[in-house]
Amino acid sequence: MKLSDIIDANNIIVPIKSTTKEHAIQELLGHMEKNGNLSSTSKLNDFINSQEKAFSSAAGKGVAFPSCGSIEVENVIAVLGVSKNGVEFNAPDGLKCHLILLTLSSKNDPTKRRRLIHMFQDMISNIEIKYSMMEESSVESIHNTILDWEQMNMESL
Repeated sequence: MKLSDIIDANNIIVPIKSTTKEHAIQELLGHMEKNGNLSSTSKLNDFINSQEKAFSSAAGKGVAFPSCGSIEVENVIAVLGVSKNGVEFNAPDGLKCHLILLTLSSKNDPTKRRRLIHMFQDMISNIEIKYSMMEESSVESIHNTILDWEQMNMESL
């Protein structure tokens, strides 16, 4: 599995319009629906937001990973939202989230979703890449950053 196959140019939103966690999740789910990956978003939106009330998906340092399983998804799908001003996600460090990676996978197999999140975390552990993605203003430049990172890390993927 490659990040660029799942987080392709059709699955990146720069910038997201939302300013709240609830609206950001709905905006990202709506993008998946618009792309034909989901038939409806209301149940998923309710479920993810109820998860968020119990435990925030914010990892800190400006990043959040809302996710869940879905009966509509066979493999793994994702959409990356980038917010210049940040979205309040109740992060453990109190910082707003600028990179929000929403992932969905089969209800029966969350391992692909976890692997995708882990790969994304590996990529943004490089501070230059992370801040570059947060500052980028185009879908193409963010997708190229992902492709460049994969090229540099080909042997470990």
